[in-house]
Amino acid sequence: MVSVNGSKLVVNPPETFVWGYKTPYTVAVKTDKGIDIKTQNKTVKTVAAADISNDTVPSAYVTDKDLKAWYNDSDVGDQIGLDFSLSSFSDGRNSVPPSNIVNFFGNDTVKYMSEYPSGAPVMVYNSATNQNVLGSANSALDGYAEYDNNLRAENAKTFVKAWNNTIVPPHTSASGKDTVTFVGVYDPEEGGYPSHGTCPPGRALRAAVMEAGCPLPSGMDSGYFSVSLDANPSTGIKVYNPTPYPLKIVMWTSGNGVGMPIFAQAIQYTP
Repeated sequence: MVSVNGSKLVVNPPETFVWGYKTPYTVAVKTDKGIDIKTQNKTVKTVAAADISNDTVPSAYVTDKDLKAWYNDSDVGDQIGLDFSLSSFSDGRNSVPPSNIVNFFGNDTVKYMSEYPSGAPVMVYNSATNQNVLGSANSALDGYAEYDNNLRAENAKTFVKAWNNTIVPPHTSASGKDTVTFVGVYDPEEGGYPSHGTCPPGRALRAAVMEAGCPLPSGMDSGYFSVSLDANPSTGIKVYNPTPYPLKIVMWTSGNGVGMPIFAQAIQYTP
């Protein structure tokens, strides 16, 4: 990173860990007739509702199917991110526009960005030489006769996919991926379709990160039913890392169906 020291320009090597935040750069704003595409708050294109597609609205983050669904469900003035920069870096460097992210930080950074919601912290540099497991936990998918346990097993695996390989920088909060979809499981008592099956992996995640020194994640409860009913099991949960080093969440399963073991680890990177 180039910085100014007095009257001189100084080239500094990166710190051990550098992270920024996924920040909207180009957005689509709904109008009464279609969408306005804005880059850095400047309208660069207007597209009629009938013409919305990935040809007219190119995006590496949103498919035309998702864009059309958003348009049909949104209100005039609502916006959705089409392209993203990285900003508010931990070492104070300038924001990096989308065109430079691959050149500066590689394809893996863009892939990570594509899986997580706007505002997510993104580790762009990590020269750690040690990885230590600070928290480890496991649970199992229990069975309920009144629910569809096959769907519950699907949700449990989706939860694991949503959180596996999530990195939480120091003194920062992070959620799971927003590229996963949970299925509704009919609840005869509630009469609705909650994302049943996410509590067993939620218990493993909660135990692992709390053993690593994190507080109870927001969007989670402390009891047997770990995921709050009103929280999305991925983006609606946030893990806060109070330690001075990044934490990586690793989750996996073994087998299928009722009784399926679920595992979670919180791994700390240190110099």
